[in-house]
Amino acid sequence: SQPVFFLEYHIGYWLLDISPPTRAATHPSNLCRDEAFKFYGNPRETSMEELAYIMEELQPEVVVTRYERRIFDQKEEAENQYMLNYLAKHYKVVALVDRAEIHQLLK
Repeated sequence: SQPVFFLEYHIGYWLLDISPPTRAATHPSNLCRDEAFKFYGNPRETSMEELAYIMEELQPEVVVTRYERRIFDQKEEAENQYMLNYLAKHYKVVALVDRAEIHQLLK
């Protein structure tokens, strides 16, 4: 499984010296840019496929979001709803560090 998935504060990958779960996840805004996936050889074609792969297949132990803020832009309603539903069902909030909300995978 993946240790952490940053949906905010993605500089954490460098600070922790770990890689993002996929190339599309290097920066949170890249996850909803389906048109760019082909340029870095991403095997999935849509943001929903990418999110499902990360969350359901890789199952990150920790997901970091920003407290009381949308995960993705307003136009990415399906992606936002998927993440909110998935986090609510499979994760628990274990800490709030400044404005970073730390979600831990339920075992």
